[in-house]
Amino acid sequence: MATKPKAEPVKRGRGRPKKDTSQPTIPQHVTQRDLAVFLGVAPSTITAMAKQGIFTRDANGKLDFPVAVAAYFAHKMAKVEEKERPETSADRLRAKRELELERKMAREDREIIMMDEAIETLDEMTGLYLASLSSIPARITNVVRERQRIEAILDEERQRLSDGLIKKSTALRTGIEAAEAGGEDDAG
Repeated sequence: MATKPKAEPVKRGRGRPKKDTSQPTIPQHVTQRDLAVFLGVAPSTITAMAKQGIFTRDANGKLDFPVAVAAYFAHKMAKVEEKERPETSADRLRAKRELELERKMAREDREIIMMDEAIETLDEMTGLYLASLSSIPARITNVVRERQRIEAILDEERQRLSDGLIKKSTALRTGIEAAEAGGEDDAG
């Protein structure tokens, strides 16, 4: 015959559960996602900060939790202090030099070009295209009347091309597109 398990005795008291006096456990290593949840930020924020070198991962790709939390808050405090610090003329000069250096590197990498260079290139390409158009009538026919008809058609196209290039060139120089300046739409 099996014995019944004894029921636990009911504790009589004020009805409050006993306080848990044990210390909460803090993990030593966490994933970037867990850190993001703990800090209340997007995981992409933690990823970006890791790319900046604010956090370092262990061999398993995890973060040392206490160190990562401290690094996060140190980084945030540094940003706050930087914003609160008044900007000096040296700061403005440094920022201007950094911007000039970025532009120079972008030009060298051919990510941007000087305005004069862009317009000169546009003019050269247009000249080559127009020269090519001029040779077409003679290559098509020897009949003078037919050449004149083809030249008239090409002259209309040259004028349309010229008008369009003037608009684009003006937009490049001023930074204002024709549509923004109240120009007509060429769709019709």
